[in-house]
Amino acid sequence: MRAIGALDWKKAAEKSAIFVILAVLILIAAISSPIFLKERNISNVAMQASLLGIVATVQLFVILTGGIDLSVASVIAFMSILS
Repeated sequence: MRAIGALDWKKAAEKSAIFVILAVLILIAAISSPIFLKERNISNVAMQASLLGIVATVQLFVILTGGIDLSVASVIAFMSILS
């Protein structure tokens, strides 16, 4: 019985490791910069991440429908250079 509990703990740790790492990084950034957790910074980060979320969702539909086009990253990089 002990081995089964250990395996469950190991699986849970593997699944949540990325969230623990994210929490540690947020904590380090909050300690090192006083404006990191301000409303303006969080909204700025969310606005920048929303563009990638939209592109990722559209790319998912393109791949699911069989029109595999993985050149979105290069187009985004090129447009960010131009703007």
